[in-house]
Amino acid sequence: MKHVKIERRGQTGWVTIDRAEALNALSGDVLRGLLDAWTELAADPAVRLVAVTGAGDRAFCAGADLKERRGMSAAETQSRIELTVRCCDRLARLPKLTVAALNGGAFGGGFEIALACDLVVASRTARFALPESRRGVVASSGALFRAMRALPLNVARELLITGAVLDADRQLGHREGFHIKALRPEDGVVLDLGRLVAKAHVQDRFDYECTDFVVHRPTSFVRRPAPAAQFGAMVRLNRFTTHRTW
Repeated sequence: MKHVKIERRGQTGWVTIDRAEALNALSGDVLRGLLDAWTELAADPAVRLVAVTGAGDRAFCAGADLKERRGMSAAETQSRIELTVRCCDRLARLPKLTVAALNGGAFGGGFEIALACDLVVASRTARFALPESRRGVVASSGALFRAMRALPLNVARELLITGAVLDADRQLGHREGFHIKALRPEDGVVLDLGRLVAKAHVQDRFDYECTDFVVHRPTSFVRRPAPAAQFGAMVRLNRFTTHRTW
């Protein structure tokens, strides 16, 4: 896959956006590569956790590749936006635990990819922004509702309305939404993510499929019967939580 690398480390599938020279911007090749990566890892029973990161130490992902879009027609631009929406939506629905490992700036579509993950782990160098409002457009790939879930309402509104940049120091001071670690720059975010992965892997009795179904699709659970596999997972979870001493 061009500009997207997949590496398996034990039960973790690492997906790296590999365009460091362009701050890992989301070109068409990157978006298609990410969709292929989600499909491949979703089908791999040996992978229990998917970690997404960016190459280099300057950016997780700078968002849309604006240079590539300059020569596009209105129809081509709309097609690219729809491709970004599919990429984020597919990641949000991945039947694995997903973690965004932020090693730098996450702007626009890059931040929306992070918001589509179950967990976000970031280094002190991380910064977050949804600058679409400054260009008179909206964050159309899920941030409009995912930011409201991941962050305090007033912070999400600030990001969406003003395009303000939220840095790791503010995150650490206000405990807003993400798992921020004051790591040394040379450590990056991988060290702490490794500890998080280890914790996730010992939770064998906690069926992630059930949790994902209940957390992300509560209305669908009410409106229609749960699929057999998910119903079985809920039964197992109920037995586990009923007899566990918390």
